Amino acid sequence: MAGTKRTPLRGRHRGLTWSMRLSLQCGFEPGRGFDTPEEYEAGWERFRAQLAEGFNWGKRPQAWWDFDAPELGAQRTHRRPSYWVAFEDPSGILQ
Repeated sequence: MAGTKRTPLRGRHRGLTWSMRLSLQCGFEPGRGFDTPEEYEAGWERFRAQLAEGFNWGKRPQAWWDFDAPELGAQRTHRRPSYWVAFEDPSGILQ
């Protein structure tokens, strides 16, 4: 039997996955990237530097607002964009 030249992916789930990134950027929701708020916070501590590379002025991941902003006394000066309302409104109607 011929062997393969493929290199196995070792520990591929140890890095930041797409669902974890989405959860850290948009906010915690159980089962999407992280199962518990403690895992969400630990994920932020672990991947903060990696996500910080993509920070834009005035646009930060939701995890930053959840964990770092309160310590710094930072407050949002604007409301969430209107597309968030559609996700939070059970009727799906934007006001």
